[in-house]
Amino acid sequence: MSSECNRSANTIFLFAVCLMTTEHFFKFLVDIPLLEYIFTLTGRCAFPFFSVLASFNLIENTSSKKKYIFRVFVIAVLSQPAFGLVSGYEVYNVCFSLALGLAFSHLYATCGCDLFRACVVAFFISLSVALNGFIEYGLFGVLLTFLSSRVFCNKFPPLLLLSCAACGAFLNFGNGLQMFISSTATVLAVTFLKYDLLPFDFIKIPSLIRRQWYPIHLSIIAIISGL
Repeated sequence: MSSECNRSANTIFLFAVCLMTTEHFFKFLVDIPLLEYIFTLTGRCAFPFFSVLASFNLIENTSSKKKYIFRVFVIAVLSQPAFGLVSGYEVYNVCFSLALGLAFSHLYATCGCDLFRACVVAFFISLSVALNGFIEYGLFGVLLTFLSSRVFCNKFPPLLLLSCAACGAFLNFGNGLQMFISSTATVLAVTFLKYDLLPFDFIKIPSLIRRQWYPIHLSIIAIISGL
């Protein structure tokens, strides 16, 4: 089922964009601790939403999986200068986690035997562990994207869904409420997309803006913060 038929994909994307943008606005531009805390909590839903959406698009809504993964990587590269300006260049942005998770899923699916699949799993987990302190969400972001894509490839096995929920929780390990929000957002996003449970017609964002919203909004924040 493509996103043209699955209206839940559009709905979840709009929610994710709003949550991410408001979190970044109050985190980088507004010095009001209470509001920053509140929107940071709600913003914990954004990455699970984007991760599940990217997995859904890879499996259900692209004619070339390699080109789709490459586009996500290009977005990551284009976003890094603005992301570095607002965050201090301490880590690489979250799109690198998405690109790695999608590449992990694609290589795993194209392997012809269990031995090669085991090697792919070992390689990507080792790579993610090595990069864990250098990219946003790190190991668990990569695993969450990989596991979400496997759900859309198969018949929705309960154990795999629970694994996605566990990864969503561990995305923010150390903060109980954030763990709960992330894991809940992961399960809801996968369930809504799998069964198209949010068939609402909200405003449809043009595909070019959809693809470039992450670097666009970071660039705007970087410009405003530099004034």
